[in-house]
Amino acid sequence: MIIHGPQDQTNYGYAAEQTIQLADWYHHVSEDLLAGYLFPGSTGAEPVPDSILINGHGIYDCNFIIDNHRLTIIETDGVDTIPYTVDRITVNNGQRYFASPDSAGYNTAAAEILQYSGQAVPPLPPTVMPKTFVDFDQMSVKSLPPAAAPSKVEPISFDFDTVAPDTIQRAYVSFTYNTSNAHTFQKPYPAILYSLLHDNVNPANMSPNLNIVQLGAGQSVQLQIINYDGGEHPWHLHGHTFWIMGQGQATDPSQIPTTFPATQANPPRRGVITLAPYELTSTGDCAPNSFGWTVLRFVADNPGVWFFHCHTE
Repeated sequence: MIIHGPQDQTNYGYAAEQTIQLADWYHHVSEDLLAGYLFPGSTGAEPVPDSILINGHGIYDCNFIIDNHRLTIIETDGVDTIPYTVDRITVNNGQRYFASPDSAGYNTAAAEILQYSGQAVPPLPPTVMPKTFVDFDQMSVKSLPPAAAPSKVEPISFDFDTVAPDTIQRAYVSFTYNTSNAHTFQKPYPAILYSLLHDNVNPANMSPNLNIVQLGAGQSVQLQIINYDGGEHPWHLHGHTFWIMGQGQATDPSQIPTTFPATQANPPRRGVITLAPYELTSTGDCAPNSFGWTVLRFVADNPGVWFFHCHTE
C-alpha cells in the first residue's frame, strides 16, 4: 500500500528514487527453527539468519556495502531531517532511511580473481592505507521542520517486568530475553484488539499480563527502556512518531537523566529506535550490572489501539 503524503517542502533536488530493501533469510522453515528454539536444553538464543536478501535476491552470507559513496540522510522513518552526511549507517529491523549520494553518478564494475592450478598466490600488500569513517550518530539527526519535544510529561503507571522506584511515575520498560520457562505462548482468545474495538471491554478489567496502558487525548508520555541483554533491540511504536530524548549505557537506573535540556529544542524524531546492549569491558565481557537505555517522548494525539513492541521479540 502506497500513501502519498503532503507536498514535499524540502526539495532536495533529486531526480528519481531507487528503493533498496534489505532482509534476513533463514534457509529453514519457521516450524523447524521454533522446534530447535523450544527443544529441552536450548540456550534460548534466537536463530541466526543464514544470509541476506537485497531487494528479495541473494543466496550467500555477506555484508551489504556501497563502495565509495557518502550518503546524505534526508529522512528517517518518514520524518524529514536536516541533511546529515555519513560514510555508513546501521539499519535495524523496520528502520527506513532516505539518502542522497554525494555525486551525480557512479560507474560500477564487477571483478574476479583468477588463480591457475599449481601457481602460488601473490603476496598481499605489506600495509593497508587507513581510512576514517563518519558513522551515523542517531542523536545528531535533527528533524525538519524543527519540532520541540513536549516539556511537560504527564505521569502514568506501567508495570512491565520490574519497575524501579522513582518520585515521578513515568513509563518504565525493563526486560530480559533469551530465556524460556518451558511454556509455549498461547494467543489470547478472543484477540485483544477485537475485544477492545468491538466488545466494548474495559481495558482496566483485562489481565495485567497484557500490559495495556490507557492514555488521555493529547497526553505527553515519556518512556524509559532498559536493555540488560547483549544484543540490540529495535523498538517500534505504532500510530506515532516519537522524540528520542537520550540514550546510552549505565550501571544503575539512577544514572539515567529525567530532563534533557540539550535535546529539548529539536531532538531526533522517528518510528523505530535501536536500543543499545549492555556495555562490554576491554576483554569483551559484560560490564557488571551494565545495561543500555533509551528515553522516548510522544504525544497521544492519534486515537486508537496501538502496539509498542520490539521487532525481534
